[in-house]
Order: sequence, then C-alpha cells, then structure tokens
Amino acid sequence: ECNLALLSGVDAIQPGATLPADACTLVRVAQQFPGQSARQVREFVTECAPLNEPNQVGRFDRLQAAKLYMGCIQFGYFVSQVFRGQAGLDEQTVLSRDEARAITEAIHKSTREMKSEVAWGSASYRAGSVLLLPRSDAVEADALGYEALREFTVGVQVVGSSQHEEFFARCEPADGEGERPYAAVPTGGSAARLSTAAATDLPTAEFVRFHAAGLQAMLAEACLYGWLLWGAEAEVRSLLDAE
Repeated sequence: ECNLALLSGVDAIQPGATLPADACTLVRVAQQFPGQSARQVREFVTECAPLNEPNQVGRFDRLQAAKLYMGCIQFGYFVSQVFRGQAGLDEQTVLSRDEARAITEAIHKSTREMKSEVAWGSASYRAGSVLLLPRSDAVEADALGYEALREFTVGVQVVGSSQHEEFFARCEPADGEGERPYAAVPTGGSAARLSTAAATDLPTAEFVRFHAAGLQAMLAEACLYGWLLWGAEAEVRSLLDAE
C-alpha cells in the first residue's frame, strides 16, 4: 500500500551504496504514522541518527547495532500501544480505577517488552538478520529469535578511534580518514561507559561500516516495523479471544 520495503541487509547502508528506491527513509516512514506519533518518531530517530548525508560515514559494532535496531522496533511498538491501544475510548469514556491502571501498565510495559514471545521472536529475528548477526550455538540456531537481543539499546554515542579501548577489548584499526564510529549506549546506562571495567570484561568489537543516510533509514524502518508488529499481534490476539 505504501510501496516501502525492508532493507535486504546491512550491505545496503555501507559507504558507496545507494539506498533502494523503496527504502524506508525517515520522511516516508513518518508519513505512515498518524498525528503526533509521526513527530515522536522523527525526534527519536534524529536523536540517534541526526544526519541524512550519504557522504558522512562511520562504523558501529555489529551486535550493538542489532541491539539498537531492536530498540527502535520496541519504540515503534510502544508508540503503537500509546496511539492504538486505547481504540474505542474517547473524552467521554469513564474508566474504573482498575481499567485506568491496566492501560497505564500496558503502556509502561510496552517500553520494555512485547506482549508475546512470538512478537519478540519476529522482532529479534529481523534485527539479527538485517545485521547478519551469527547464532551463538546450535540450540539458538533453531530458536525463534536471537537471545543476545533480549536487551536492547535506545541511544547512540559518537566516539573517536582513540576512545575505542574504553568500550571494546579489541578493535580493528581505523580504516577511513574522517570516519565517526558510533557506539550504541545500552538502555538504563548500565554499560554506557566501560572505561572502569577490567579489559577482560569488555566485548570484542566487530565493526560494520555505514553511511549516515543509510543508518537513519535503517532506524526509521525499525520504528515502522515495531508499529506494524504491534498491529499484527493485536489482530491475532483479537481473533484468538473471539474463538
């Protein structure tokens, strides 16, 4: 209906690559969100990826990028819960205390997790597959999603090459003059800065290169995925409840 398509993979946003004609750019994605929800999505995405320039390039760690993509899906899911979860209610509706509490709890919960394991599996599979995230073991190879993506991130911090050792145990040497590597900051701040941790506690980086326009489109796409995922899940739950 809106003639948009998901990115085929992280190769689509690497330096020198041209975004597909049907890519989910931020402008196109915002058009799919009604009212104030579009503004919220624009603000969220531009806070993480403010630039829309294909000539601006950088790098991010593959796992952290997948967690950021997952966080953007969760944000889209949350926005959908806020704007569509109260369908049928209007200013004249009088709610009991328990009903109001249930609505509030559902909104708060949607910032952290999805209602069903199937929805989480769909989201984490998309996040892991677009970033070509490897499965950790043979058991996970048959799992619905990626266990490494149970925790997600919602922020991006720009760091220079000289700061990489504060975030990662081992880093590839800088391979492009003027690059601005991105480090995703985990939600809650528990691992926002790891300079005080022992070197053995730091993750090993596997950097993936990107251009700024591609990064912004990838995160906008994830928000739209979360919005649509909430709708699909709600429709299935409604059909099951009707049986």
